[in-house]
This record gives sequence, structure tokens and C-alpha cells, in this order.
Amino acid sequence: MSRRVCMFFVFVAMVAGFVGGAVAHRLFTPEPVFAQQETQVGRVIEAQEFRLLDKDGKTVARLTVQGGNILAEVPDFSGWTIKFPKRASGQQ
Repeated sequence: MSRRVCMFFVFVAMVAGFVGGAVAHRLFTPEPVFAQQETQVGRVIEAQEFRLLDKDGKTVARLTVQGGNILAEVPDFSGWTIKFPKRASGQQ
């Protein structure tokens, strides 16, 4: 077999592969699948109290506002409470 005939067969095989791939893509296109809905991510979370829970649902720490002061409490760690003073009005 001459080199020219061999190159012709390689070319025909490549074209047939591309055409077959394109046709198969058109005939056997699967339906799109969505595993779960996208979650909406917000920029601001507002709450009066945040609790950190362990795997059993027991409160490990708490962040809250009482009397205008911010309190961070860790009840199981010697009953620590960290108090942040009120900010002057107009500050953020």
C-alpha cells in the first residue's frame, strides 16, 4: 500500500469519526439533570441571638444582645461571659 493511499485512509477515518461523533451527539443527547436547587446566599443575617450547637444539639456558645450590650457566652467553659460595651449612637 502506498503512502498516499495510507494517508487517504487515515483522513477518511478521521472524518468518519468526527461525523459519527456529531451525529451521535444529536441522536443520543441526554436530558439535563439537576441534583439540587441552588441555594440563595444573602449578604446580611439578622437575629437577636446566635447559638453554636454541638452534634447532640447542646448549646456550646451563644452570642446575644441584652440591654444594648453584646454578650458572648461560653457556658461549659467556666461560665465565661464576654461583654462588649454599647457603641455611641451613629457608629456601626
